[in-house]
Amino acid sequence: IKLSKYDRDEMWWGAPNFRAITRYNPKDHYAMAVHQLSQAIKKTRYGR
Repeated sequence: IKLSKYDRDEMWWGAPNFRAITRYNPKDHYAMAVHQLSQAIKKTRYGR
């Protein structure tokens, strides 16, 4: 997945959950936001 940022592009590898998330909303940035939110919750909850 190629995500355009202000100063550069980022390349990300999509896991199987990517398809499940993008079936609800097909935008790559939405899927990335879901991923980032889940990582923040995981870090807060489990300290990882």
